[in-house]
Amino acid sequence: MPKSIDSILNRQENPDFILTLEKAWNLRLLTTDDAEEIDSFIELFNDFFQLCEGENGSWTEILNACPPSKDIHRDKFVLGLYEERTLIGLLDIIRDYPQTGVWTIGYLLIHPKYRSQGLGSKFIKDLETSLNAVKLRCTVQEQNFKALDFWKSNGFLITDQIKETLGKLESVTYILGK
Repeated sequence: MPKSIDSILNRQENPDFILTLEKAWNLRLLTTDDAEEIDSFIELFNDFFQLCEGENGSWTEILNACPPSKDIHRDKFVLGLYEERTLIGLLDIIRDYPQTGVWTIGYLLIHPKYRSQGLGSKFIKDLETSLNAVKLRCTVQEQNFKALDFWKSNGFLITDQIKETLGKLESVTYILGK
């Protein structure tokens, strides 16, 4: 049974976005205690990780990827979306990056059985509402056409592009914002 999000976070500065999301979603903050569950889940996305990073995903990368300027314990959130006790989605988001008032989404992974049902779009909309006027930002590699279409269909616009190496691949990465 998931603990209260307040007790998990112990982050009194801004628990409201998660408390608001909890009203509409069965979610909880994922930690290293969930490593096995995260690994099983991300195995479903090896095609994505191979396409964008040239290697399979890992729970350590999901939980530990954080810009050096951010406090991983205070600013990084990895949320699991559940149906009953089954993990059906994962959101990785960093608060106030690259600047205050901008939250950056690292990963939004929806279980293949739940795709194309509007779940990801509804979650993003509810996330925006719960963050209350904060700007959202994400990055998409140029070869990931489906993700680019998804984010654009949810009102995100390309604001910049950079060349970067993720995992074993160097590619053009689009930065999108809303």
